[in-house]
Amino acid sequence: MDFLFESRFNALMEGISGQFGTTPLGLLMFLLALASLPLFLSLLYLLQKHRERQARTRRSGEIIRKRCDRIGLSPAERDLVKKLSDYAGGSESAYLVLFDEPRFNKTAEELQKHETEIGPSSIAALRVKLGFSREPLHRLHSTAQLSPGDPLLVRPQKKQGVFKALITAVRTDGFEIAMDGSNLLTSGDSAVFQYQNRQGSFLFKSYCVKRRGGRMLIRHQEKLKLRQKRAYFRAVYTGKLQVGYFDKDERFPTRFVDIGGGGASLINPEESFDQGDFLELVFSLPGTSEMLNLKGSVIRTSRGRKLLHVKFEGIQENQRDRILGLAFKPR
Repeated sequence: MDFLFESRFNALMEGISGQFGTTPLGLLMFLLALASLPLFLSLLYLLQKHRERQARTRRSGEIIRKRCDRIGLSPAERDLVKKLSDYAGGSESAYLVLFDEPRFNKTAEELQKHETEIGPSSIAALRVKLGFSREPLHRLHSTAQLSPGDPLLVRPQKKQGVFKALITAVRTDGFEIAMDGSNLLTSGDSAVFQYQNRQGSFLFKSYCVKRRGGRMLIRHQEKLKLRQKRAYFRAVYTGKLQVGYFDKDERFPTRFVDIGGGGASLINPEESFDQGDFLELVFSLPGTSEMLNLKGSVIRTSRGRKLLHVKFEGIQENQRDRILGLAFKPR
């Protein structure tokens, strides 16, 4: 078998060399042709790859165009898609930014870093049209991903206090909230909003676009700050309180370290308490004379039992709202 292959190879080489003759010049031309063969094949390969890339790029552009037509994007939104595609990391796969939400999130962040004139509301509106407005399993990237029916807290810039609102709808031009009473936002009013979900507590600033009755349309935002990964937001607070065992009358003066809707950390007076103790906390919030009387269990201690970490037990929602109003202070 080897002998047969060798014979055929020799015959092939003799046939090729025969075309150039047996003179020194002919042999030189033969060697040059043989040496240039790999280069020629490489050029053919690169040309073929270039044509394939061009075909994939054209295909990507066609997919983007059809997708934009299907969901009815405006010329301005198509321009935004073009800019997102430029940051998507390759023209051949640029169309994926319209189908893959994680890729959209990453590309939108890069775009806003380098092109500050791109408004977050336009990106959020595009999210809604692309179907990327459902609440994600991981990080919340945009107010377009808020869930209708969920509550949030509102701290108006022009008013004192923190008020509850309900998300009623998420639209391309913003998200709609409902509030009761005289704490309604008017067109142009700015506020800080806190949204709580299973991922944690998110904080963002925005403003009211318009109001109709008790419902307000709030401008979308793309930069939501994750404050804490806990069930209820907690903030630094050093107010005074009285603490003691739930079933005893004796109370010890001490101070909070932080406080939130689900619990608090406080200085352990004379290191009197330990993990597992059931306590009563008595205190008033700034600006009020009414006393809050809360029950809580010590879930752990720290710093050599100098700090108590207390989880509130049986707290009423109106009490929790007042505590959240205290903790909800943008920094």
